[in-house]
This record gives sequence, structure tokens and C-alpha cells, in this order.
Amino acid sequence: MDFSLTSEQSAMRAAVHRYCADQCGFEARRDRTASRDGDAVAAQSRLHWQAFANMGWLGAALPPDVGGSGGSVLESAILFEELGRAIVREPLLPCIALAAQVIDKGGTAEQREKLLQPLVRGELLVALMHAEARAANGGRDSITAERCDATATYTLTGHKSVVPGGADVSLLLVSVPWPETPDLDGANGEARRNIFIVDAQADGVIRRDFPTLDGMRASEIVLRNVRVDESSLLGEWGQAGEALRYATEHAMLASCAEMVGAMDGLLWLTRDYLRQRRQYGVALSSLQALQHQLADLFAELELSRSMLYRGLSAFVGEEKATRSAAVAAAKTYIGRSGRRLGEAAIQLHGGMGMADEYKAGHYFKRLLTLAVLLGGLEPHQQ
Repeated sequence: MDFSLTSEQSAMRAAVHRYCADQCGFEARRDRTASRDGDAVAAQSRLHWQAFANMGWLGAALPPDVGGSGGSVLESAILFEELGRAIVREPLLPCIALAAQVIDKGGTAEQREKLLQPLVRGELLVALMHAEARAANGGRDSITAERCDATATYTLTGHKSVVPGGADVSLLLVSVPWPETPDLDGANGEARRNIFIVDAQADGVIRRDFPTLDGMRASEIVLRNVRVDESSLLGEWGQAGEALRYATEHAMLASCAEMVGAMDGLLWLTRDYLRQRRQYGVALSSLQALQHQLADLFAELELSRSMLYRGLSAFVGEEKATRSAAVAAAKTYIGRSGRRLGEAAIQLHGGMGMADEYKAGHYFKRLLTLAVLLGGLEPHQQ
């Protein structure tokens, strides 16, 4: 597969890099992360989000019939690598790389038009309630749906302890198992699922927002007898499994690209620090032992980039089983490499590396968070 960028992709990459450098600098990120003025932070985030929409980023991997640019996971990778390099705080990963892809692959034509067009314009934020830590519930689904025969409606009950990007959304995509449908997947039962579209302000939806390790926000969301009808179902009965699989793998590759961007930014930040820091009259970068460490970190970065390319190649051109294995391998390898590179970079910086006023620690915390999103590393290795 040829990974040379087209002129349009190169222009997109340059535009993302330029905007992030001008408008999403580290000082602004640090101030927003530390701020206690939630309204001011939310207003600034909305301005950035609208700018993302105006530049076409929200629809970069969506088809033209819903207002997108007609790109693919390759455009997502280009976008998220630059976002990772700038450690952008807005919840693009859970909204456009995950939830939007679920709607695009699983929704009806009417639902795709109704939901994705305002999303591409920056008017709608959506989050997916699907993943749950196995340790928290013994591997069982924490949300159930019960049919109310008298009214042809359903009640959703349960909770998700961590919903990335759930703090500011208008709609929730709630994934529930549906044992009445046949096992269309034949392997792990993922196809035996339905997704309901739920208003985030509906009666019975209880949300508790909290900051995450990387300075972003997530939500614990509880559903208490939330009523929905059949018009709230995304797509067809029992057919959500394939859309969930596709969207999850798309988002995994986007997160891998973001990790590669963060690793790249952290490596060169560390190189520059060693050039400037002097001890006993010489720059630390002149010490051969530290030069060897930097060379090892550069090798980690480039191997991670190669694993990302392998995952992208499999995702767009290979069969489902091969595709899933390649994406899982990319997530596992890049997640572990990101941790190794981050730990080494912090050690090379010394105590300054974890100072909140300095960028290195922010990179490392984002790398740690991305590594555990969408399933963590151990399940994908298996």
C-alpha cells in the first residue's frame, strides 16, 4: 500500500498543524486544564469545535452524502496524528472516530442524514455507551432493555462508569444486548446487539462528569428506566454488531495515530531539552549514553509508525479476521511503545518532566490514557 500523501491530504495535514500551533498551544491547554471556571472552558471548547467543523475535520472520514469529505480511516490517521502532537483537549476521538462511524455504518439513510449532517456542521455532539471494564461487572453487560408490551416501548436501565466525551453531548448511543435476535456473528455474539438513540437530557439519565488523567473529561452515566420506542433504534433489530466492530477498529487506529503524534512530539521535546540543559559545562546531548537512549526512542517511534501503517493497510484492504488482528496488534504494540518512550523521556528530563507547567508530563499522561481506551492492551494481545 502506498502511504505517500496526496496533495489534498498534505494540505489537510498542514492546515491541522498550523491551526493547532496557532490556536491550541500548550499554554492555553495548561490554563484550561487548571481552570475552575467551567463555563469559560466550555465556551472556548465550543469555539474550537466550530472551527474544526468549518475546516471540514469533523467530516474528514464521512461520505459526501452526509456532508463529509469522502475520506477514510487514512484521513482520520492524518488528523489524529497532528492532534496528538498538539495534545488537543476536545473529544474528537469518541465523537467523530467512534460514535459518528457507528451512525454511518449502522444507521438507516434517514438517521444518517438527520444525525451526521448536524454533527459535521459542529451542531451536534454524540457519545457511545458501549464499553465497560470487565472487572467492574464480571464481564456482564451493565445496561439492559425491557420491553413494555402495552405501550410498544422499552425501558433502559443500568450504567457505564466511564463514557469518554460524555460531558457535553446532546445524544447518547446506548448499546444493549438483545438475546431475542439470532447470533448473526457466530463468534462472539457482537451482532446480537441493538443501539438506542437517547437524548442526553431525557428523564432518567443521570450524568456525573469528572476529569481524566490526561486533563480531558469523561462521564459516569446512569440510566434509570429511560423510556425509548422503536423509532429510537439505530438501524435494524439485532444488526448493531458489525457497525460497532467497524467503528471500534476505526477509533483504535485513530487512537494509534494520536499516540504516534504524541510520541513524536515528546521525543523531539526531549531532544531539545537535552541540547539546552548543561551540566559541568557541557550539554547533556553531548553524552554518548544519552545519545544512545535517544536513538533507541527514535527506533521505538518509527516501529510504532510502521505498525500504524500495517493496521491502516489491513483495515482498508483485507478481510475481517486479518483486519481485526492487525488493528489489535497495532494497538498493543503502540500502546506499550508509548509507555516506554514516555517513561524514558520523563527520566531524561528529571523532576521537570512531571511538572504540570511543562509539556512532557502532559504528553505522557495522554499516552497512558490512550493506551487503555477501547479495550486496553491485554485483551487485544490475546
